[in-house]
Amino acid sequence: SSDLIDMSCQQMSMRVKGMKIDELRAFLKDESAKYDIQLYDLPANLFPLCITQSLMVLPWATLDSFYKEFAKEVRMLVKADFKINARDEETKLEAAIRELKDIGCNPQIERYKLDVYYYYNKIRTNFVHNLHDDKSTKAEKRLFKKINQHDVNSFFPTIKAPSEPDKLTYADFVLFTATIVNIADMLTICIKRS
Repeated sequence: SSDLIDMSCQQMSMRVKGMKIDELRAFLKDESAKYDIQLYDLPANLFPLCITQSLMVLPWATLDSFYKEFAKEVRMLVKADFKINARDEETKLEAAIRELKDIGCNPQIERYKLDVYYYYNKIRTNFVHNLHDDKSTKAEKRLFKKINQHDVNSFFPTIKAPSEPDKLTYADFVLFTATIVNIADMLTICIKRS
């Protein structure tokens, strides 16, 4: 929960408070080795943000594994040779939508949900590939600005997100997860209507 993450962040901040840069690097290297992750140059003040960014990997990975089972279901219910083949620069979601439309199934996924998906997916991609350059940061901000906050808040009234890229909270993880669940539902519903 967000309380557990806040507590972890506070503990980490207390443990590294007052450390010189060399001490901090050595501490992070030792901590990283324990968990087989790379934190070597992570500034302590970015630790809470990095935890939230790392959480974005989980819902995305779940959706990624969903496509395999989903394709099997489409083959069983609609078209025996259905496959999700992403073209260059196309996400699996875009490929799934395109392939479904090609067989007469039209998933009704609202634009704001797709915008939320693309925003958090960009944050996840930048985190996983350690992309923190100006181009990557600007892309996150540009995607954030595209999101229709009113529509998101109307559909998910209890989730206080999305947040700006440098102000992510646990609510952003919840929103990404809820959006992915809804997208998977819309894909599944469209094949059952055909």
